[in-house]
Amino acid sequence: MEKEFRMPDRCPVCGADVLKVGPIVRCIGVSCSAQLKERIKHFASLRALNIEGLGEKVIEQLVDRKMVSDAADLFLLTNSDLMKLERMGDKSTQNILTALEKSKHTSFSRLLHALGIRHVGEHTASLLADNFYDMEALRTARYDDLIRIPEIGPEVAKSILLFFEQESTNEMLEKLERAGVRYEKGEVRGAEEAEKILEGKTFIFTGRISMPREEAKSIVERLGGNVASSVSKKTDYVVAGEEPGSKLAKAEKLGVTIIDEGEFKEMVKEI
Repeated sequence: MEKEFRMPDRCPVCGADVLKVGPIVRCIGVSCSAQLKERIKHFASLRALNIEGLGEKVIEQLVDRKMVSDAADLFLLTNSDLMKLERMGDKSTQNILTALEKSKHTSFSRLLHALGIRHVGEHTASLLADNFYDMEALRTARYDDLIRIPEIGPEVAKSILLFFEQESTNEMLEKLERAGVRYEKGEVRGAEEAEKILEGKTFIFTGRISMPREEAKSIVERLGGNVASSVSKKTDYVVAGEEPGSKLAKAEKLGVTIIDEGEFKEMVKEI
C-alpha cells in the first residue's frame, strides 16, 4: 500500500509556516536558508531598495559564508567583512557600504516591496502604504482591514497575515530598525482618495531620475493620472531628471509646466 502524502504545515528547513498555492507549498520564512539568496537579491534589487554594487556574486558569497541570516544583516556588514570576499577591493567595498547607507532612507511602499511578501509587488505595496500609516499598523492589521482595500483579495490578505505572524519576520524588522533603516510616514489617504489626486493629468518623464521609471509610472497611474511617451499641448507636466532629452526642449517651446523629481515626489507624497 502506498503511503499517503500530506503537505507540510511548516517548512522542513526553517520551521516557518508555509503558504499553499494550489498544489505548490511555499515557505514564507525570511531567514530560510533554502531561499535566502533569492530573498536578498530581491531586497537589494533596483525596484526594491536599490543597493548598488550588491550583485549576485557578492550575495552568494555572503550567504554561503553565513555572514548574513536575513536581509537586515546586510546593514551590519563592515569594511573588514566585505574585504574577506573574493574580488573585493577598497573601492568596491566602500561603494557597497555607501549604497547600504543610502538605502536606509526609503519610502514605506519600497520597503514593503523589498520584504518579499508573497503576492505583494510594487503596486500592492503602494496600496498598503496608502492604507496603513506605518509598519506597526500593518503588522497588527486584521483580515477584514486588508480585505476591504480594493484589489486585495483573500489570497493576498492571507499571505500578508502569515508573513507578519512569523517570528523570523519580526526579528528582521527589529534588526532593520536598530540598523537605522527609516521610511517616510505620510498621511493615510486611502485608495479612493489617492486615485483622484492626479485625475486627468498627463505626465512625461525625461532624463535620469533616482526611482525606476516603471515605479514612477505606477505612482502616476495609481493616483489617476496618465504617462505619455511624447510631449504635446495636452501634456500637463514634464518631470525632468539629469541629462534630459529633446522632450524638455519641446516642453519649453509648448509652455508645458516643467518640474524636477523633488517637486514630483512632493506632489504625489512619495519620497
